[in-house]
Amino acid sequence: MKTCCLLLLHLCVCQLLCVPLQPQLTHTHTEHTLRALSLAKKILNDIPAVQELCAPNTGLSSSTEEFLSSEFQIPTLPLLKSEDLTLEERVQRMLIGLELHHRVLLKLLEPCRPENLLNDLAELRTLLLLQVPSAGPQVLPHTHTLSAPLSQFKLQVRVRATLRQLRSFMQDVFRSLRCISVSQC
Repeated sequence: MKTCCLLLLHLCVCQLLCVPLQPQLTHTHTEHTLRALSLAKKILNDIPAVQELCAPNTGLSSSTEEFLSSEFQIPTLPLLKSEDLTLEERVQRMLIGLELHHRVLLKLLEPCRPENLLNDLAELRTLLLLQVPSAGPQVLPHTHTLSAPLSQFKLQVRVRATLRQLRSFMQDVFRSLRCISVSQC
């Protein structure tokens, strides 16, 4: 898994969290809204590339992926599509959704911590040592289990589900920000 991809996506969500949106419509508000709109568009454009790099197609049907993602307990997001929402409620729901994605992305980064990478390097070293020919008959120690590929697969499914949910939410954020920018909401 490309750690840099998740970090990039994490930084984008953090940047969106930092964009202050004030309830009153001022010049500064419009400027911040347009910046947030631009950033939301950039994130939407980057999600397919991040998904391809970090979690290539798992070969599962979308319904199977959805079932597995429900098993991973990926939280549901607040709805932004309601036309009855005030500007303040809309911004509050965007903030809640972005904070939620921030926490989920941090959770996805946990397997990429240095201590986990050190374990992976130790396993890689063991596997490389097995490749070195020796003089006599070799007894191969049983070091490789199915758990590593399975956990990698689960992580890929979780990343795909999270990115699919993030894309859907960011589309809603983009629509809401566009609506706010033209003051129709």
